[in-house]
Amino acid sequence: MVCLTGFMGSGKSTVGRMLAAQLAWHFVDLDSDIERHTGLPIAQIFEQKGEPVFRDIEHDCLTRVLGWASERDARVVACRFTGRRIIASRVAANPFA
Repeated sequence: MVCLTGFMGSGKSTVGRMLAAQLAWHFVDLDSDIERHTGLPIAQIFEQKGEPVFRDIEHDCLTRVLGWASERDARVVACRFTGRRIIASRVAANPFA
């Protein structure tokens, strides 16, 4: 699994799609996954529910996406810079997965 983190507009999705194509892996854009999961655009989640609720949703979706990843289902995941904490805690809990 490869996780690309960075600030909005930094090119994670563009690079992620290209990398996934080169590796013949699945690509997951976490923002798109969040929008699909909630049925709302990211901006609307922030406006209507606030940042803390968005972060909870982001955490739940990233945890779910990371759970899908395995050697048989390799993935390239693009997520916001805040996702790095979730990824780091998952790696620390199971460094050889």
